[in-house]
Amino acid sequence: MSELNPAGIGAPEVVELDDTHFAMIREAVAFDKIGELFDRAYPALYGYLPEHGIEIAGPAAGLSFGAPTDVIDLGVAVPVVAPFAADGDIQLFTVPATRAVRVKVQGPYDQLPQAYNLIRAWTGEQGHICRGVAWEQYVNDPSTISDPAELLSEVFWPIEN
Repeated sequence: MSELNPAGIGAPEVVELDDTHFAMIREAVAFDKIGELFDRAYPALYGYLPEHGIEIAGPAAGLSFGAPTDVIDLGVAVPVVAPFAADGDIQLFTVPATRAVRVKVQGPYDQLPQAYNLIRAWTGEQGHICRGVAWEQYVNDPSTISDPAELLSEVFWPIEN
């Protein structure tokens, strides 16, 4: 990763994205229960997808629906190659092709809120409007990383203008 500030957060950049399909388990959860949701949802997703012939398209993700209050409406997700029929708790969510702001983050996941704040400030300065669902992708697998400073993530937020 290049051009990271001292906190490990990169400069915002506008990217063009194709349709992005996610298999997800979505729940409104208190902030102190997010880890429990991830610990429950990822094994369910990673077990379900190959069993049903659904091809994974990229690293694990977390989708944020709406502004957090005392809870966050969160989709624990895995990008998939193509749409599929929802099944029980496992839903399909598609972000249509769009322009988005992307910020790269190196370091612990507790830095991710700073990346969202940076995107909000930067888009306002640039005359863009954030819209829709924002998400983060966890580029490397945290179960294989011993030092949180080595974690790599990307935050995406669709924009207008």
